This record gives sequence, structure tokens and C-alpha cells, in this order.
Amino acid sequence: MIKNLLKYFALFCVIYFLLVFFFNLAPVRKGSAAFFRKNAEVSLTTLYPSAFIVSRQHPTEKSEYELQLLYENNSTMEEAKRQAKINGQSKLDIELQAYRIHLPAFFLYPLLFLLALIAANPIPFKKKLWHLFLGFLIFLLYTHIRLAFIMSHQIHSKNLGIYET
Repeated sequence: MIKNLLKYFALFCVIYFLLVFFFNLAPVRKGSAAFFRKNAEVSLTTLYPSAFIVSRQHPTEKSEYELQLLYENNSTMEEAKRQAKINGQSKLDIELQAYRIHLPAFFLYPLLFLLALIAANPIPFKKKLWHLFLGFLIFLLYTHIRLAFIMSHQIHSKNLGIYET
């Protein structure tokens, strides 16, 4: 019993560290950050249609895993666009609110932990693939719900005039 537990624990550790190593390779890091950034932006703009929300790599950090969510009231953005057009400016003169996300801590390491646990599990391969897929989808849903609550708090605490009665 103990021998089997140690064997699966060692397998889990190997899989987890291989996944962490793989996701720290530059092309994979860039792709996974772009995947999360795009998904976060789509889900947040869908949930908060009265808010202007964009995501980007943090401007002062070199790592793709440092993300920044920029947000503002849509009506404030429209007014800034109108003022820029009147003044003949090509750029908007508005400071957006920002929220910083360290992607490995927020999304990647917990997901890799979950996937390594499932992959090290002694179940048949077909079932394991199904559980990996299902675990990924459930964790992605959880992450988006968590991000939605964080953005709801950010929008409310900054008094941007979005969704206020």
C-alpha cells in the first residue's frame, strides 16, 4: 500500500515538474498567455457589456505571464473618443484602471497540479483522457468565475459608474 502510494506520488511529481518545465518554454509560455488573455477578455466583455475591458502583457514586465487587465466605463471611453476627435488628436488622453495578474499563480500552476494529479491516477487511458479534458474545462470555468468576481469587485471599488443604481 505505502509502496503504491509512493510510486504514484513520485509519478505525480515527475509529471508536474515536466509540465511546469514545458509551460516555461518560450513558445509555450507565449501561446498559453495569449490563450488566457484572449479567453479572459472575451468572457469579461460578455459579462460586463457596459465596461470597456482589454487585456495585454504587462508593459513593464518582460515575462508573457505578467498580464494586465485595463478597464473603464464605456461612456467615459466614448466621451474621450469624442473629445479626441473634436481636438484632432489621434490618441485618447485617458488613464484606464488596471488590474495585474501573475498568470502562473492565478491559473497555470493550479491547473498543472490538477492535470498532473489526474495523469498520475491509476485509471485506464481512455478514462484518464476524458478526466483530463473534463478537469481542464471545469478548472477553466472556475477561473473565469473567479476572474469575474475579481473584476466585479474592481469595477465597484473604483466607483466607475458601471452598473450602479
